[in-house]
Amino acid sequence: MVTLSAGAPAHVGELLEHFFLDEPQWAFARDDARDFKIRSLLPPNVRFPGNSGTFTLQDIFTRGETVPVGNQDARDILMLRLLSSAYLDGTLPHRSLFCVYPSSSPGRVSAQLAGFLTNAKVMVGSHYKEDLLERVTQAPDTSWERAKKNWGQVSTADISIAAQARTVRVNPKYRGKLSGKTVIVFDDFTTEGKSIEWARILLSKAGAAQVIALTVGKYGSRHTNYALRPTTSDPGGTIDPYTVSNLSATDFASAVFSGTYGPGPEDSLTTTMAHYAAVAQNAD
Repeated sequence: MVTLSAGAPAHVGELLEHFFLDEPQWAFARDDARDFKIRSLLPPNVRFPGNSGTFTLQDIFTRGETVPVGNQDARDILMLRLLSSAYLDGTLPHRSLFCVYPSSSPGRVSAQLAGFLTNAKVMVGSHYKEDLLERVTQAPDTSWERAKKNWGQVSTADISIAAQARTVRVNPKYRGKLSGKTVIVFDDFTTEGKSIEWARILLSKAGAAQVIALTVGKYGSRHTNYALRPTTSDPGGTIDPYTVSNLSATDFASAVFSGTYGPGPEDSLTTTMAHYAAVAQNAD
């Protein structure tokens, strides 16, 4: 199989050395009894060497910059390590479904993630469904709203899990097609887990047997579990996952949990980035 990083037989050893011989390491990992797992590769503020100085995760995922590392794209190296680590620790079941949590604007997912997964799905015999989760109407950009708060600006935008519930649904064309499936949801960053928790609720209601969230970065060391509160008219706390839900933050119960937290593979990825940059420089 020709992979993203081994276009010739001579490159296979390099692929193994830098992606498949290290033990999987995560900045954040959590499993719980809800048939849900979360794995985050790195803390958000790590800095890696590129061809021209250093770069951060925010540079390539939040700001959308293209950063070359040798002859590779930095985001491809990071995504390949994310997938290989998940594969090595058994987090990627064969023939699972891949999707990306949608961007804040309707009809969009992260081009950086989608572009990689379109090719990489063959690594583990899975299927990439770009339209599985749909953003139906515009939602606040949570990264931007948090940045404004950090800058001391006042924000009135609703960035609760209810904002996700009112704008994201499972695409109706997948009605009845998720029963018993494992769905792996990719996102660039997670903080408290609102987006991926809403993905978990939606996909579980649509019949998925297991939901796994894989993110490149994790802000903080905690994850918040969310559950729909039962009401008098709906004691089961049910929703139709194929339509957006007119819910408020008070419709959810939450509990904060810690997971396994550490530096992730920062040191080994720094070595990998430096290796690719040096190889390209020597070839020139």
